[in-house]
Amino acid sequence: MSKAFKILVAVDTSEHSQKIVRDALRIAVPLKAEVTVLTVEDWSAVDRSVGKGAAEAAEIAAAAFRAEGLEVDTVIEKGTKRPADVICEMAHEGDFDLVILGSRGLRGIQEMFLGSVSHRVAHLIDKNIMIVK
Repeated sequence: MSKAFKILVAVDTSEHSQKIVRDALRIAVPLKAEVTVLTVEDWSAVDRSVGKGAAEAAEIAAAAFRAEGLEVDTVIEKGTKRPADVICEMAHEGDFDLVILGSRGLRGIQEMFLGSVSHRVAHLIDKNIMIVK
């Protein structure tokens, strides 16, 4: 028996996450993929409001996959690591076949100083990646 295709979908509390989920569904449903929805709460002191609603964002995303009959796990990471580092670590540890994340989120001034999460993930990860614009 072959191993199920595993997709890691990184979302945040931005409206752009809805598009990430829609595009991820287009891939996950035909493959009957196992999906893990990951939300990384804000780790910096620049904007503490980013972490609010992370659990709700993860659950809303997971519900869309469950509605299509897919197996879904949700993970909400808290801590002091950069979101990109958490995404990369989880992708490696979970042996995911594909990582899907957005090209933008709720980073604002944080992105200006720290660099884009998607840009960092694209350079650090050795997994297949899809960046949703």
